[in-house]
Amino acid sequence: MIYGTGGYASMKTKYEADFVAGGATLDSGSSWNHGWFAGGGADWMIPGIPGLILGVDYKHVRANSATVTPTTPAGAPAPGDQYTMSAKADVIQARLSYLWNWTGH
Repeated sequence: MIYGTGGYASMKTKYEADFVAGGATLDSGSSWNHGWFAGGGADWMIPGIPGLILGVDYKHVRANSATVTPTTPAGAPAPGDQYTMSAKADVIQARLSYLWNWTGH
């Protein structure tokens, strides 16, 4: 079976700015970014093993950008800082499934 898929996506993006020499966090921020995904895949029933299905699919996910004002470790806004954060991902998934109560028709 070959199929296409698409719809709504939501991703949480996070960042942290560290002071490398001391390992201390200078500021950090996060945002929820909303967007979409699209992709497709295929499923194959494995011959000779009733109900066992091998599948693979691909999804491209893209989320809108959001502007974030970072905070210090004490929770105060970092003075003068603002970052625009966005997210995107390409995901490939392989799976092995079993179809319960398979009767072969």
